[in-house]
Amino acid sequence: MLHVTAEQYRLSVDADDALTDIMGDYDTEKGEVFQELWYAMDDHRTALFVVPLDHDEETKLEWFTPNRDAPEFVAEVGRHYRHETVKELHAAGYLDRPEADTLVYERSEGSYFYDDFCLELYTVTRGFRGIVVHYIYPNLGLGGPSRWEVTDEFEIPAGHYVVAQTGQMSFYLHSVGYADPEDFDREGAAYAAYDGEDRSASRMDAGCSESDAHLWEAESGSWRFEPSNDYGDESECSAFDYDDAEGFDSDDRIACPEPGCSGRVGFQAY
Repeated sequence: MLHVTAEQYRLSVDADDALTDIMGDYDTEKGEVFQELWYAMDDHRTALFVVPLDHDEETKLEWFTPNRDAPEFVAEVGRHYRHETVKELHAAGYLDRPEADTLVYERSEGSYFYDDFCLELYTVTRGFRGIVVHYIYPNLGLGGPSRWEVTDEFEIPAGHYVVAQTGQMSFYLHSVGYADPEDFDREGAAYAAYDGEDRSASRMDAGCSESDAHLWEAESGSWRFEPSNDYGDESECSAFDYDDAEGFDSDDRIACPEPGCSGRVGFQAY
């Protein structure tokens, strides 16, 4: 069950909770290596190179010598902006497309999620080894680097990687899940992201602790609660606006808006 935060100026659920449930469909432990690539994609302090995963030769610093052609099996893909790095990985033959494939984009507007969230699919068609190189410039960037060093290496096997992100003005990474190519169905994955009571928050129910007849419902992010008739006879209560609610406390409930009732009203989103 999604936890509902009920405060004076907030009635919402955390998108992180829904994403945690959704990402349970994937192997997030195996997907952790893609997180290393994710952060390296737009790191302005370093350069990102890749070599085929089946290339057995150990990494050599000479591969990354400035102003010299790298071996043909080495591709520099880091462009300091993630979307540009994705294009380079596609051009080098490692990703199936030059941009993310959006499986789900859930907006907080029209729902009770506090943040937007999205699921993006990246299909690695050929496994690769990512190599992060740090170049040291002795004269504040004037002239070439005096030396360079490999600061990180990671292996990205072929397969499908589902990247979960959440945020408002900008997104931050929640987690990455791996899906085996033989078992993955794109349309099924997009559908499954909404298939469960802990994965959606388009409706909000409210109920009083003292009276079973005090039941309300609201939809699409609205704070206007109408009497609910989902449980047989219509509720014996009046509509109320959450803006007018009182009695906020740490229990994420409000004072029952019905006159003369001392109950506490709790909320459930689904």
